[in-house]
Amino acid sequence: MEAIDIDKLEAGMICSQTICDVRGVILVGAGVTLTQSCINRLKRFNIQKVEIQAEEPPAPPPLPRPEFPVQQTLLTIQRLTNGIRQQNMLRLQSSAETFESIIYAVLEKPYVQQFLDQDAQDEKLYNHSLRVTIIALYMGMICRYDMLNLEYLAMAGIMHDCGMGGVLKEDDRQHPLNGFIKMRNNAHIPMVVALTCLQHHERYDGKGFPLGLKRDQIIEFAKIIAIADQYDHLIIGGCSPQEALFKLLEGKRKLFDPTIINLLNNIIDWPHALLRNHHPEPLQITNDQEP
Repeated sequence: MEAIDIDKLEAGMICSQTICDVRGVILVGAGVTLTQSCINRLKRFNIQKVEIQAEEPPAPPPLPRPEFPVQQTLLTIQRLTNGIRQQNMLRLQSSAETFESIIYAVLEKPYVQQFLDQDAQDEKLYNHSLRVTIIALYMGMICRYDMLNLEYLAMAGIMHDCGMGGVLKEDDRQHPLNGFIKMRNNAHIPMVVALTCLQHHERYDGKGFPLGLKRDQIIEFAKIIAIADQYDHLIIGGCSPQEALFKLLEGKRKLFDPTIINLLNNIIDWPHALLRNHHPEPLQITNDQEP
């Protein structure tokens, strides 16, 4: 690979690096064939040089494909989404077709299946990871992410707690770093997904963990996953949906980026949130719902 000045880039060249803006949103992914539109976009963000593949690299050896039931996961996500709509007072109505296509594309990736296979050993962790993914993905769609960024955000949601080793532990402060190390040992996983895993417990005021990052030091994906993760943990911990929503709003400008809080605010069904205060029944996975 070689670094090429932005003015010397040509359509058809293959980018060998993932390039993000200052928020951590992906501008061009590694392995993408550049178009003139991509090049113009990089210029608008004042990118000076881009690493280009000198020639088509050999394809990496395929990962072993675990026998994980993708269809079961799709059905579980559909059931959890319906539960969130009906019980947790969130309005998840943005482009169901786009949502399903993103989830399907992500679940087809062998390394995502490997992490889900681990999570499925603990039903609580499995359902938590999928609910976080659902909430975060709808927030990303409101933010008008393109398909590439939505896929990466969904991957981050599914794998954000992979450092827990297959068991949901509320007090495990090492899991973000453990998960990051685990992801960096797999060259197929994009860096932005690994960074989201590392940073999803960092907080806007710098009092999070493991690194004490704050404000713009935290990438945008991690800020979104942090809110979705905390919302679901509050529900799991016994808060009513109403209580959980107000606790998150209380953390605006302290725990969470106000801009990202506004994304969650856009999918809150406020009329029902203010009228209902019961705790939803736990969502179960039963054998008769398996394919």
